[in-house]
Amino acid sequence: MGIVSFIKRVVLLIILIYIPLSASEIKITNFKISKAIDTKKMEPINPSNSFDTNTKTVSASAVIHNIFPPTKFTMVWYYEIDKKKIYLLKHKFQISGTRFIYNTIEGKNSKPLFVGRYIVEIRMNRKIIASKEFTIGKVTKKRDKICLKPSLADDKNFVADILRRYPISKSEFDSMELKRFKTKSFSLILPSKGDRLKSSSPSVLLSLANTFNNIYIAYFLRKLPIDVNLLQKLSPRKSLFGVSEVIKENAIKRGVSLALKLKIFPMGDITVGRMAFIKDDLYELHTLINDKKSIFDLVVVTDNRGLQLAKFISTLAFYSFWTVNSCKE
Repeated sequence: MGIVSFIKRVVLLIILIYIPLSASEIKITNFKISKAIDTKKMEPINPSNSFDTNTKTVSASAVIHNIFPPTKFTMVWYYEIDKKKIYLLKHKFQISGTRFIYNTIEGKNSKPLFVGRYIVEIRMNRKIIASKEFTIGKVTKKRDKICLKPSLADDKNFVADILRRYPISKSEFDSMELKRFKTKSFSLILPSKGDRLKSSSPSVLLSLANTFNNIYIAYFLRKLPIDVNLLQKLSPRKSLFGVSEVIKENAIKRGVSLALKLKIFPMGDITVGRMAFIKDDLYELHTLINDKKSIFDLVVVTDNRGLQLAKFISTLAFYSFWTVNSCKE
């Protein structure tokens, strides 16, 4: 074999080794759910897809085959409510060759895990390549009311997702001091730092103003005075449209022009509407949130320089919104 031919073969081998794997090329076997793992035999103990209500720990395990070059995988756990996945935790693996992997979820403070349906996903480069479901207790249509509120891990993921969508500077992010604004019936993430604005309206729940990198932004959250019985007679889309017409009519009286027509989209337990107005160089962004018993209006006011920040704040607000009406029977 000539030296040139040998070098060509070596180069080809290197190229083949370091071409990234696609999800379709991944082979996963023995993806199982169990209460425990036999770490000597590297296998699940008594795997099942359903467990009793006294279960305190559950493990997910699988064998991933023939991985070259070394590749990162993630096992992600979710709790499911009304077909909506609530993030619980994740664990990352660096895999080369063939490897048995497992990860375990535990109930808080050594207590049993919540009754309900769970999902475990194995991901490569954020793409789901395998998924498994299991249940704790008997899951039926009629069950005890479950009120699973967003955890700190959920909140971190909410913020990270919106930062990717609307990037802002670190100084802007740090100066907002994001926190979850909580009441008995709902909660959402908003900036906590700023000067409180006085309001005589009892419907205003929170009002703040702040300056980020010399950009002035004011925002307030109000619960609109709407009769619950009337609200429940209308579809969420119709009720948001009706409210938007009233807001638009009042805006026109103030000499404000419509900058963005109402856009409505459902998000699990809530329905969201977004619209915007402009006067001179000031923008007024309205985010309407219907949780089936109330309608909230988050208003953010800023100039053209603050639009990215305003979009970040308003999107994070409805993205992180939790309502007691999401509690399921």
